[in-house]
Amino acid sequence: MKLAPDTKLEKSLIITAPDGAKSELTVYESGNDRAPVFLCVPALGVRARFYEPLARALVSAGFNASCTELRGTGTSSVRPARGVDYGYETVVSLDIPTAIDALKEKFPEAPIYLLGHSMGGQLATLMLAAHPDRADGLALVATSSVYWRSYPFPHNLRTLLGTQFIRIVARIAGYHPGARLGFGGNAARTLMTDWARQALSGRYRPKGAPLDYEQALENMAKPVLAVSLEGDFLAARGAVDHLCGKLRRAAITRLHITLEGPRGPGGPHFDWVKNPAQAVRLISEWVRSLNK
Repeated sequence: MKLAPDTKLEKSLIITAPDGAKSELTVYESGNDRAPVFLCVPALGVRARFYEPLARALVSAGFNASCTELRGTGTSSVRPARGVDYGYETVVSLDIPTAIDALKEKFPEAPIYLLGHSMGGQLATLMLAAHPDRADGLALVATSSVYWRSYPFPHNLRTLLGTQFIRIVARIAGYHPGARLGFGGNAARTLMTDWARQALSGRYRPKGAPLDYEQALENMAKPVLAVSLEGDFLAARGAVDHLCGKLRRAAITRLHITLEGPRGPGGPHFDWVKNPAQAVRLISEWVRSLNK
């Protein structure tokens, strides 16, 4: 797939969440304001700019695309530290809706789809479950539950021990020192506690949540594309199935693929973003199927 060249159709918007947190929302325009818009929600510790090849491939396929920042990463005005805390609920109820509002203002006649990766995909799923009127559907690539029992051996034990170790460190340090630990970049204590609790119990119960997310996930009746990748042990096939199993009323298109193209040090969990043609082809086919 030929990627879109650099043009004036790439714009950066400054968006402000209700609590004052600011970040950049990068928008890639196809030239058709009515074409579907994809909002990419990144993995833990991954800057929005990492998704530029994916966004440009989506534009080449005829879509509009955008990439938001996870709070605490990249252009976000928030920096996790002791005393600077937030969790899943903040991202789900404040940050992602703020990005969606900006896209609705810019593309008022276009359908909006969330495109989540890893933790960003979990958060996007929770947001759509809580606010099903905010977007038209959900595409998940390399996104899974982190419930330790949904992983094959020995990755199940690694997931259990790793998530609970990070939970303990975050409690002691007051935040997750991911830059030092070599996992996920620095992140807020509650964010990682929410993540680790779900890894242990299998259930989404974010701190401070005003609703039952497990029930909301079950009730969400939206189209969902869920793609797992062969050899991706961060979002293993069974763990993706565990997340999809919560979406009992959703119209799920469930795919498991072997990635084409070169392999990088991050493995398939990140390779699909760097070489996005295969994923974008599947996304395009999925969108077309929704419009039949």
